[in-house]
Amino acid sequence: MLVEAPIRGIVDCKSTADDSLGSLNFARLKRHKKENEASFLVVVGKGFDRAVVRDAVMEQCTLMPVEVLKEILRISRTYTVSPFEIEYLLRKEGLVSLEDCQFLKRAADDFQNKTESVLRVIASLDFMPRALKEIKGRLDYEAEEKGKPQINEVELSEILVFLCSPVPSLATRIDGNYSLKYSQNQSVEKLKQIFRVLVSPSAKE
Repeated sequence: MLVEAPIRGIVDCKSTADDSLGSLNFARLKRHKKENEASFLVVVGKGFDRAVVRDAVMEQCTLMPVEVLKEILRISRTYTVSPFEIEYLLRKEGLVSLEDCQFLKRAADDFQNKTESVLRVIASLDFMPRALKEIKGRLDYEAEEKGKPQINEVELSEILVFLCSPVPSLATRIDGNYSLKYSQNQSVEKLKQIFRVLVSPSAKE
């Protein structure tokens, strides 16, 4: 199977009755890689013998156990994995482990925290213009009261700029003070509408 956009490589899936794969035809796999002008070669299997892992390092081939592939797919259900993020795993010579996937899990957790932060900032705003320091104070109180992570001032500023930007246009900034243009429920609904439009079939044409 050929994987593209924008990195190009070969992914070969192997099945075996045993718990581990005892041999691989690296010459054929490398020929297939060369014919397709691919930059990496990945073999997916239930498991791999030590000798196969050793040979894979010499042959510059990546071995990916099914459990690792399942973990990547699990992460991708809530976090869109960039091809540049996963490139490290696809190019690693030898065996890829679950530990190698931890950076993806951290990225997914960070993304989840950031999206939750946007909703928390919306909830901290209302129709009354408020300075950044006051909004930060509200969020700090919420974090302490509910045991949530703090949103630092830089991140808060970035979120407020996003909310005031033309596309969401959920908040207004006047003389350094921020206020909502919609109720909290309306703001969340408008975000949903924006993303529905972005993922609609007409947007992909």
